[in-house]
Amino acid sequence: MSQILVTKPGAITAADRKALRAVDIVAIEVDDPSDVRLLSPEGAELSGNDMAFAAIAAIVKVGYGHREFVSNIFTILAEGREQE
Repeated sequence: MSQILVTKPGAITAADRKALRAVDIVAIEVDDPSDVRLLSPEGAELSGNDMAFAAIAAIVKVGYGHREFVSNIFTILAEGREQE
């Protein structure tokens, strides 16, 4: 996972940014550091409702005509429900 360097706007050059990226450091520029939020998908827990809504969104996106896809989604949801 990359490290993050928070700087004020204009504090580093494009060359500095490129050099940092080469060693897996991502530089972000913000006026107010309190505006920065670190989001990490690792260890995030999803509820059953989160999974259901994600599945519904996927079905709507691909369209209801894709019967195999829709069937697979509902199978996955049902299997997850049985494990709870």
